Amino acid sequence: MNPKYVFISSPYTHGSQAANVREQHDAFNILLDLLGHHPFAPLFSHYHEVVYPTNYEAWLRWDLAWVEKCDCVLRLPGKSDGADRECMHALNNNIEVISTKNTFKYLLLPGLKELSTTEFQNLKCFMECLE
Repeated sequence: MNPKYVFISSPYTHGSQAANVREQHDAFNILLDLLGHHPFAPLFSHYHEVVYPTNYEAWLRWDLAWVEKCDCVLRLPGKSDGADRECMHALNNNIEVISTKNTFKYLLLPGLKELSTTEFQNLKCFMECLE
């Protein structure tokens, strides 16, 4: 299986920003370390925003430019107007949006390496968060 470039789309401003950033870190780790894909996690820019505050629309323009570079978008659960816009932009550009377990299995799991018990548990917990 060829690795995919995966944009991780999720809430940022709704709920705890720290928890939202952590969820992207978890997804990034699973996609990179367990599944061998090339994830892009826009919330890794959290600290840039702390040091250099940027307006919402500028961030969204940056996100949408990266969406266009990716093979698919992984939409994590939670309310988010920005994530909804990222997913709509992906669909408008014929880029797959993954938001369910079945789509995740079909697009991102083929060729899965053998997992340790801990890795399997991490992947299982992650997949349970998808619809």
